[in-house]
Amino acid sequence: MKTEKTAAIMITSVAIGVISYGIITIHNLNAPARIKLVAENKAVADAQEKEIKLVAKRLCDMNKKAAVRTAVIKAYRETAVDAKIAEGLRKGIIHSINIEFNEVRISPFTWMGLNIEEKQSLVTSFSKYFDIKGSTGRVTILSSLNDTKLATYNSLFGMRILK
Repeated sequence: MKTEKTAAIMITSVAIGVISYGIITIHNLNAPARIKLVAENKAVADAQEKEIKLVAKRLCDMNKKAAVRTAVIKAYRETAVDAKIAEGLRKGIIHSINIEFNEVRISPFTWMGLNIEEKQSLVTSFSKYFDIKGSTGRVTILSSLNDTKLATYNSLFGMRILK
């Protein structure tokens, strides 16, 4: 404990000595040399500040480009999913969508006519749609005739076909 304090005091005194030596050295220089040294330090500091501003501007530009790219991709995904949902509503495959309860009512006859890949594609489209609209990605597919569950989907367990 005592040696640690002694070591800390010695390190502090050495650091103070180095700093004072640097100050003494600068004060021992004649006036023109001191002015030259200060001017050189200012030029170096200005160059570093200019470089930092340039790097910051580049990063800002990169972030803006990335934000634009992300917005374009998100808008494309939203339109693609919205188009699929609109097509399903227009064709009568989808009877209603309840975003608040993550429920989709579809014709059970249409549902029974779909193969597994088509059902998975349809359900994942609903999941993306709900996710985009601010709800959870959980989906419950209900029969439009009697509200029985036909399938469920969530990101953790995937799709479960009930009927």
